[in-house]
Amino acid sequence: MKTLFALAFVILFSWALRGQEGFAAEQNMLELRNFGRASNSTVWLKDERRTDVLGSPFWNDSWASGRLETSSGLIFSEELQLRFDAHSNELHARFPGKQEVVLLNYKINWFEVETPEGVQRFVRLSIPGELPNLFYLQMEEGPRFQLFKLVRKGFKEARKPTDGYSTSVSPAEFFDDHAYFLLDKKSNTFTKLELKRKTLLKALPQYADILEPYIKEHNLRGKLDEQQLRALVQFLERHLTPNRNDREEKRIEP
Repeated sequence: MKTLFALAFVILFSWALRGQEGFAAEQNMLELRNFGRASNSTVWLKDERRTDVLGSPFWNDSWASGRLETSSGLIFSEELQLRFDAHSNELHARFPGKQEVVLLNYKINWFEVETPEGVQRFVRLSIPGELPNLFYLQMEEGPRFQLFKLVRKGFKEARKPTDGYSTSVSPAEFFDDHAYFLLDKKSNTFTKLELKRKTLLKALPQYADILEPYIKEHNLRGKLDEQQLRALVQFLERHLTPNRNDREEKRIEP
């Protein structure tokens, strides 16, 4: 009997040492591997491919290592490969020896994908004016502001000539159709931004007095690129957030 008690104690202690995250990851892995077969599944099997179009619906064409957190707070990454469909805003997952599955958005809080540029994090948000439970790429995060990118790909069907003379056909294709959103944590409001100088000032009139000199100083004209947008958000963060002496951050020059 003493031996049984001792064995039980060792087993329980070893589980405790593994930590909550490791245990949760293992349990969730088993759960996800079984999804797609049960009638109450929150994941369904999917294997759709189109070879007659230009481009790809995926943000990352190749599978990449990653990790994610479920809506119940469980985190796992063991042997997990991810690929994000930017056309349908769906997260594809694959495990060794398992068929590809598509995870339902509302069951995932966030996911991270390893890329050559570093780890990229997508978070699930329901922004007013947009469809609920979409994944957004987190571009900037500070005490006051967060910048998100809705990584989105539109689709154009093949177009036949209409002039009666041309025989060429424009093929179907996927194209980038991204959108950007700035979250002001102080007011808990989202503002949709465009990569244009004039529309930025119109979207953020409350900061026009500090943005106009910044835009003039950095000679921002016409359309901005993403690096310039990130630098502008970092400028707002530095200007409007007090007591930042103890916070280290990587600045991006416009």
